[in-house]
Amino acid sequence: MDKIVINSVNTNSAGTSNITKLLISEGELDSNKVTLFVENNIHFTALNSSSVKLVDFGLGSLKRLFNKFKFELFTLQIKANRKQNKHLLVMANYSPLPVFFAKKTVIMRHPYLVDNQAWKEIKTKKHFLLEILRTATFKLTLFSTDRLIVQTEAMKLMLLKKYPNFKGQLKVINNPVPNYMLEERYNITIPIQERKKTLFYPSRYYAHKNHEVLLEIVKNNEELFKDKGLQIVITLKVGGEGQHILDQIDSLGLSDYFINLGEVSQNELITYYKSSLALLFPSNAETFGNSIAEAMCYGLPIFINDKPYSRSLCGQSAYYSKFESSKFQEELQTFLENWDELQKLSKCRSNKFLNSYDWLNEVLF
Repeated sequence: MDKIVINSVNTNSAGTSNITKLLISEGELDSNKVTLFVENNIHFTALNSSSVKLVDFGLGSLKRLFNKFKFELFTLQIKANRKQNKHLLVMANYSPLPVFFAKKTVIMRHPYLVDNQAWKEIKTKKHFLLEILRTATFKLTLFSTDRLIVQTEAMKLMLLKKYPNFKGQLKVINNPVPNYMLEERYNITIPIQERKKTLFYPSRYYAHKNHEVLLEIVKNNEELFKDKGLQIVITLKVGGEGQHILDQIDSLGLSDYFINLGEVSQNELITYYKSSLALLFPSNAETFGNSIAEAMCYGLPIFINDKPYSRSLCGQSAYYSKFESSKFQEELQTFLENWDELQKLSKCRSNKFLNSYDWLNEVLF
């Protein structure tokens, strides 16, 4: 492998940080050839790798913005422009300054950068202004990008429509999946009769994740959930941005039909991948959806919002729904009647995913 610099200081969401951690733990990075920059925060402080360089941006919006600019202008430029470094890999979206010797590869991981429908989910002025700033920074990044990676064909089509003047190479490469999950493809799955009556939605709260529709579905189908003993399992941080969802569950008297796990470990995720009736996925926009790929490895049938990202990622292996509460009972019944077939299709679809070592080589070469 050529010498490479990996800029991962922007990977601070659950999904993107997990990809970086996976790359560090399973990507077989050679410290003599790879330098990987991450922010010194809760996601990465416990990592132990000679390839990893922790970067402190401090606290406070202005201070962080200034220190990120310094990192981009000095630290990253000095490192990436050494002649022996052949690749600069930007793990998430933004790196607006050009480099002169390395080939610059950027991974696009933010749905609002390409999906105009996602903007309809924005609920605050602050979020709106933030997305305008992010889009402007991404446009600047594209000017000096040699290769851009998106995770699905749906994202590729949206990107070409929104940024028709992009001149670099554009590749579709799914996110990597941990080796131990890929190995689950060869194990026997638990039959429907032995599973918990839980519908699992592992996701932090973001506007486009569409948690609100789950409240509407349960409220309008309460007898269905009561009679079948169904519960929806969510993973919202108590006191976090999704606290209003938890408050509404209580105020609407729906607590019997929801289980909130809070932020969960990989082991807890696996427990529910193995034992739930379905991965319930109402999200309106995704660049990929790590939990969808992970659920497939465990043969968990997928009940998902009918959107371009889901069609591109799942193909014929999922049950597609518009998540209309008036049709949910009928759709759920059809889903359960076809559960065995959906389980087989889900696990079969997982064969398309790569481990982190093969993924890195695919991204760079």
